[in-house]
Amino acid sequence: MTKITAQLIIELAGFPKEHIQETMEKMVEVIKKQYAVQDAVIQEIKQIKEMWSTFVEFRITFDDLGHLTLFCFDYMPSSVDILEPVKFNLESQELNALFNDLMGKIHHYDMLLKNFKMNNEMLKQKLKQL
Repeated sequence: MTKITAQLIIELAGFPKEHIQETMEKMVEVIKKQYAVQDAVIQEIKQIKEMWSTFVEFRITFDDLGHLTLFCFDYMPSSVDILEPVKFNLESQELNALFNDLMGKIHHYDMLLKNFKMNNEMLKQKLKQL
């Protein structure tokens, strides 16, 4: 398996300012415990209209492409730049595992979305009855 080093950016926006700062710091702590983080730089919080916004730039080494993919699903970075390796030599087993993990996550999110939609429809029906 080839280790992968990537530069990633995760953005956060909302309000109040203190909540955004605290949430970003907690997220960075959690990621540092879970992954091989070489660098994490939180940018200054700026006000954009009524909201506050900041982002963190990470440099992380992942065990393989599957771990990078799962990180992307879990943390939804706005930017991913793979620094190393420059070229990949993947065996079909690695690619199969990656796609199976990817599809598992997609199916999980699809199920959640369908459940939210169904609950929303049920709540709308109950509101109409009132």
